[in-house]
Amino acid sequence: VGLITQIRRWLMRNAPLARFGAAFRLELRLICLHWSYPLLHLLWAVIIFGNLGGLDLGTAQTSEQFLIAVVRTMISGVALFVAGSSYARTIRNRFDSLERTFPIQFEVTFGRWLACTLAIIAFGSEPLILAAQSGPFESFLRGLVPFLIETAIPLSVMTAFGWLLVSVIGVRRWLFPLLAGLWIAL
Repeated sequence: VGLITQIRRWLMRNAPLARFGAAFRLELRLICLHWSYPLLHLLWAVIIFGNLGGLDLGTAQTSEQFLIAVVRTMISGVALFVAGSSYARTIRNRFDSLERTFPIQFEVTFGRWLACTLAIIAFGSEPLILAAQSGPFESFLRGLVPFLIETAIPLSVMTAFGWLLVSVIGVRRWLFPLLAGLWIAL
């Protein structure tokens, strides 16, 4: 029996982990396979390559350091909107009471939030491609881990903030303009 099969069997015996995995996979599928997600990636690629593609940013490592601030500021707005929409999905579809019936009540929410955060962190791929074009591969590898850490932490905080805001305020029509105003204020 293969390792993946053993892991699946172990997860199936452990109900909270199975619910976490199912919620994570489902939310990631719902976000990434929606028509707006590839459109946002295309728009982001046009912005990144159109504005910064012709600039000489030095080596790949210095390009990554320069692009950290760009990614954090621009994608944090996308993170607020995607997180708010992701959290509101169960309320709009009236599945929130089902999620509250589970014994732990945390595994589904955490799995969905983690999938939302992973989908947002994927927006760092376009700046990484731009940085990889700038310089030697060794320089790219040296700057890769700091880039991932320094973009993943603020973006995960923004998705958590978006989830918190929607959970406290609720799903309202004026919520998304409020999220846009908060992004501009930040």
